[in-house]
Amino acid sequence: MAVIVLDLGHTGRTGGRPGATSGALRESSIVRRYVAHAADMLESRGHTVELAGAGSYRSRQAAAKRAGAAAWVSCHVNAGWKEGYRGAVFVEKHALGGDRLAQCLADEIRELTGSSRIWQTTPDDWTRNAHGLISGTGSIPAVVYEPVFIDSPDHEHLCEAPEQIGDALACGLIAFLATL
Repeated sequence: MAVIVLDLGHTGRTGGRPGATSGALRESSIVRRYVAHAADMLESRGHTVELAGAGSYRSRQAAAKRAGAAAWVSCHVNAGWKEGYRGAVFVEKHALGGDRLAQCLADEIRELTGSSRIWQTTPDDWTRNAHGLISGTGSIPAVVYEPVFIDSPDHEHLCEAPEQIGDALACGLIAFLATL
């Protein structure tokens, strides 16, 4: 059985970024709900799930290393939807095991929403913010998980009842752990 760290994006000290909103929907509450659901599913299979939400992203990553985590997932919902946009998993280029983790999670997003994308991050392009969230994890497979858009008409029902997002997260992690 594995230790998995699920990071509650935009909580704690995250550089003043409050997270996305759309009407009454708030990223932090959506994420808390889907992460709690995923944690319950993973724990029911014997895995240990650590929720990270206090302190800086760097301090959360350091705690994941100390815990011997098999995976670190920074959980979010996206904003700024436009026609053709889809949920995504961000992974550091050449990250140890991160590509497999990203693929397993992207496959589940595709099952949930009909499409997904994997973005490889670098420190010097538009993906630099996502890169900064995962580059400090070192030898732990790590990704930024943004499965849906809070402001997409096609994703509104998922944001209002995010347990399905949690199912996708848990199933992707279970598929990843089966490859270890």
